[in-house]
Amino acid sequence: MSNDIVIKLPSSFLGAIDGAQTIPEKIAVIQGYLKKLEDAKKERAEWRKQLEERANRLQEQRDALRDRRKQIEDEKREIEDQKRAIAERRKATMTDDQKKALDDEEKAVEEREKINQEPLTKLK
Repeated sequence: MSNDIVIKLPSSFLGAIDGAQTIPEKIAVIQGYLKKLEDAKKERAEWRKQLEERANRLQEQRDALRDRRKQIEDEKREIEDQKRAIAERRKATMTDDQKKALDDEEKAVEEREKINQEPLTKLK
């Protein structure tokens, strides 16, 4: 049984170790390598953290867009229902004032529909 410690290092560090004359110099080279490994580990952890934060922000945006799209789709259904209701009421006998009120209501529904068309195209 020997007292040797086997450490696998890249060839560039093996050359640096071989170039070191004394054991303290060799130890310093190895400690420098270990420091570089630790720094790289910290850097990867920071990258991972940043990527996770970005992924979370993107997921939040995606969820918000999905919710907004659902709101718009619900609004579209409501507008269609209102249009059908107006069409049904038009079939009934009405006074001129009732017809004017129905026309105004129909214009308001059409305006809502126009307003909702623009955001929907942006979300696709």
